[in-house]
Amino acid sequence: MWNCKLTGSYYQFILNHEHNVSQAFRWESLGLLSYIKKGNVSELVNGALKSFDVIFRNIDAVSELVQQMTDKVGKVDDVATNVAAISEEQAASAEEIRATSDTMVEQANHITENSESVAEGAKELIASAEELATQIEVFKIG
Repeated sequence: MWNCKLTGSYYQFILNHEHNVSQAFRWESLGLLSYIKKGNVSELVNGALKSFDVIFRNIDAVSELVQQMTDKVGKVDDVATNVAAISEEQAASAEEIRATSDTMVEQANHITENSESVAEGAKELIASAEELATQIEVFKIG
C-alpha cells in the first residue's frame, strides 16, 4: 500500500492507524480536513444533524404512508370478506329456491298423476252409473 520504506515505530503506528489515516486522506480530498482544522467541526455536526432530522422526518412520513396503506388493505380485505359472505348466502338461497322448485315440480307431477287417477275413477263411476241406470229401467213400473 505504501511506496516509501518505513521502519520501526513509524511503520507500526501507520499499521495501527491505517483506517484513520486513509479517512483523513479522504476528508482532505473532499476539502473537509482543512474545514475541520479551522475549527468548524460544530458546523459539520450541525449540518449532519439537520440532514439526519430531514431523513428521520422522511422515514416517519413514509412509515405513516405505509400504515395508511396497511389500513386501506385491511378495509379492502373486510369488504372482500363481506362480499364473499353475501355471495355464499345468495348461493345458499339460490340452492334453497332450486330445491323448493324441484319439490314443487314433484308435487305438481303427483297432483297430475292423482288427477289422472281421479279422471279414471270418474270414468268408471260414470260407467257404473250408466249400468245402474240401465238396470233400474228394468225395474221401472209403468
